[in-house]
Amino acid sequence: MKTLDYICLVLVVIGAVNWGLIGLFEIDLVRIIFGDMSI
Repeated sequence: MKTLDYICLVLVVIGAVNWGLIGLFEIDLVRIIFGDMSI
C-alpha cells in the first residue's frame, strides 16, 4: 500500500468511528479530543 492510501484509510476509519459514536451515543470524539475549534 502506498503512503497516501494508508493515510486516507486511517482518516476514513477515524471518521467512521466518530460518526458511529455520534449516531449511537451522541458522543463527538473529535470535539472531545480537539475541543470546540469548529468553523
